[in-house]
Amino acid sequence: MKYFSLNTARRVAGDQRGITMLEVTLILAALVVVSAAAAPTVLRVVNDANGRNARAELEGLYDSVMGDMEAQTYGFMGDLGRFPNTLDELMMQIDQPFFVRSEISGVGYGWNGPYVSTGRTPTDFQIDPWGNPYDIGVAGYGQVRSYGPNGLPDDADDILYPALPVDPYGSLIVLVKGHSGEAVVNSPEGCTVTLHYSNSGEAATVFTELPPFSFEFVHRGLHEVEATCLAFTGELVTETSVVGIRGGGAQQTVELHLELGEEASTGSPESDPASDVAADGDDAEVTSWD
Repeated sequence: MKYFSLNTARRVAGDQRGITMLEVTLILAALVVVSAAAAPTVLRVVNDANGRNARAELEGLYDSVMGDMEAQTYGFMGDLGRFPNTLDELMMQIDQPFFVRSEISGVGYGWNGPYVSTGRTPTDFQIDPWGNPYDIGVAGYGQVRSYGPNGLPDDADDILYPALPVDPYGSLIVLVKGHSGEAVVNSPEGCTVTLHYSNSGEAATVFTELPPFSFEFVHRGLHEVEATCLAFTGELVTETSVVGIRGGGAQQTVELHLELGEEASTGSPESDPASDVAADGDDAEVTSWD
């Protein structure tokens, strides 16, 4: 017969006592060492992911300001003719004129926002992935910036989009063609060409009576162009069209065709100064309306 003594029970219990305090301490120390070694790698991975997200959000903010050519939109700049002074202007109508459309061409002027998605909160679009506010920077440059992981301005980890200041202006040449029967008169006498544009959201105009009919520093966006000429019958005739200005210093060219009547023309169809200017411009783009 075998007897189970108290000493035997204690030995069994001692063999199954589990992890000692010393072993726990050693495990924790090892985890600390591994964590310390892995922390820079983890932080770099997180910052890389945040950086990609920040760049995507900055591009979205830029598109809300300047529009998207593939989507044929012109953003805040196209509607108001200027850069926003603050990011709030992209979401809220702050003392800007209400949006109105031309009854003739349908071109609009004034605040037509919101230009951005609000996200989870009304100000979510203004906060970068590190929890810091985006900065619109100098209002006339058209750039937006994240201060990066450290949240400090004007240092090496800032993310700026686009990399260079934005030129929102282009030039426009209007070719006026007067039709008299089968004859075509280039730049007929007695014509006035008017450009309608947005001046801080207000409809504004500028005109010229001298060919070649050209306009400089036209802001990016859709614009209504109108030619009024004196027909051979003594009446005024008008033609209107819409032209899109891309900005970036690009030159756009548009043709307007007017019926002058059947009387003889004194203009010369062989020479058109505006056509010569357009032909010399590498960026000229001619669109005809018959």
